[in-house]
Amino acid sequence: DTDGDELDGKDEALVPCDYQKGGVLSDDELRRILVAPLPKGCRLTVILDCCHSGTAMDLPFLVQVKDGDLIDVKKVPMNGLLPPSEGDVVMISGCMDDQTSADAGSGLAGNTKPSGAMTTAFKVVITKKPTGTFHEVLEEMRKFLKQQNFEQVPQLSSEKFVDLGACFMPEAQASKVAVQASIPATITPSRPPMRKAVTI
Repeated sequence: DTDGDELDGKDEALVPCDYQKGGVLSDDELRRILVAPLPKGCRLTVILDCCHSGTAMDLPFLVQVKDGDLIDVKKVPMNGLLPPSEGDVVMISGCMDDQTSADAGSGLAGNTKPSGAMTTAFKVVITKKPTGTFHEVLEEMRKFLKQQNFEQVPQLSSEKFVDLGACFMPEAQASKVAVQASIPATITPSRPPMRKAVTI
């Protein structure tokens, strides 16, 4: 930890395939590049399925769920963070900072190739319930992994306080309303739906 923003004294980092030449991408860099510049009205959803990734974007709010009933959103005291971003940023990470994220073999949940266990859990849950709330998505992912004997516990963190009862994908909720009413959706996302993925 080079700037004193980590409670455990250690930064998290992504290790790219060219890390021997280009080095690693620390959570400080990820926040500076992806989070800090976002303008108001922009929403970024990050699915980070890798080891020790619980706080890998240095987002200040961490969701804590215990036994499926006790829910809390705590602001993590961090020093040296960049000013808060104006954008809405939410991250689901593969595990806690002191855990590893496992691979799921082909055949699990219809996978034709090996993939990340958390990514598989997310695909299963969001396909089954696209209008699920933040709480429902997180809890169902954890249940799926536990049923498949994975020890990792996915984490949910955010740049701003999150209403856990709100829809994780508001675009899906708007589409459902439009279909049910057979009229243009009256519930609109904060920005036009744009589905882009950045792979690092």
